[in-house]
Amino acid sequence: MASTPGQQPSSTAPSTPSTPVSSSYLIIGAGCFGASTALHLARSEPGARITLLDRTPFPCPSAAAHDLNKIIRSEYTDEFYMRLALEAIRAWKSDPIFSPYFQQTGILFATTQEHASKIVENYTSVAAEKADSMASVPVETIEPEVARGRFGGIFRDTDWDGVETCLWNAEAGWGDAENALRNVISSAIALGVKFLPLAVDRLLFDQTGGCLGARTVTGVDLHAEHIILCTGAGTAKLLADSAPGSPRLQVGGRLTAAAAVMCAYRVPADQMAKFGSAPIVVKAVGDTPGESIPPGKAGLLKCTHELSFTNTVYHGGLGDNISIPPEDPLHSTWSHDVPSQLKIETERVRAMLYGKYLTSLVPEFYRMCW
Repeated sequence: MASTPGQQPSSTAPSTPSTPVSSSYLIIGAGCFGASTALHLARSEPGARITLLDRTPFPCPSAAAHDLNKIIRSEYTDEFYMRLALEAIRAWKSDPIFSPYFQQTGILFATTQEHASKIVENYTSVAAEKADSMASVPVETIEPEVARGRFGGIFRDTDWDGVETCLWNAEAGWGDAENALRNVISSAIALGVKFLPLAVDRLLFDQTGGCLGARTVTGVDLHAEHIILCTGAGTAKLLADSAPGSPRLQVGGRLTAAAAVMCAYRVPADQMAKFGSAPIVVKAVGDTPGESIPPGKAGLLKCTHELSFTNTVYHGGLGDNISIPPEDPLHSTWSHDVPSQLKIETERVRAMLYGKYLTSLVPEFYRMCW
């Protein structure tokens, strides 16, 4: 979120080319976007004064990136996002801040012919450009029934309802999300970023509508030249609380806070061998769209039901409904405190993808990821 300066330069001490004035940044939210922004700003602007805020000591348990793991892949129908994802994957493999937390398992993307063709078309377009380091299209098309016999047979019982084809990409994988997030913030701090575990009450604006900074729930005012909101699902409420009389600042229909339910299943030791060559699997079609990340050393198999849902409340100051996460943090952190129907949905995903091939799986915990 762009802003006007919080402090004007003094007329008695003007800046000169020989005495550069460093920019100041206030980043609100230290999840994936906020932490990454702080790190890359610290790297690109060594003299900048960067403050990173979050509501708890890092990493915040309610952050979407505070997770068992996250899929790292580039299968997007939007070429812009594919390019960003390919750039990110290179960083996950080569940057020492990220690479210790990357597991290259590959991904099986089960979808329609139309969807798959668009993804292949994008890969072909990107690969054709000499400036890109990708020498060839990294995906292979596999018939759903053929996939049953590959990957150690982990998909022998998979219900391919609605699936017309599968794309296999050996370059994809998953990231150890919580530990990677912690290391990104620690690395940013080592480069001079100031982290403050303070929740924000509202943003501060001047008479022209320029954002000056933020006021914390403890009453501390923090000013900066640049205010960057990395507040995720909490963005609508923060803007409504801060400037209810300014329609142009409100989220409106531009974004919606939504969640998906996931479960981490404990895999018995005698079942772990079945995952020896198992990839991530994303089944984006059918009555039960879902995805799964194979267990790492922790022995936890993650299954996610991909149909998202919202939590809409009336905001009195705004006079309108907004979508926000529930206030109880148990609804956005790993626990058993999720509605029984959502638990059933994750079990449907597990049954759809693995059938009776896996036995004795025990739900370790659930989460609604916002």
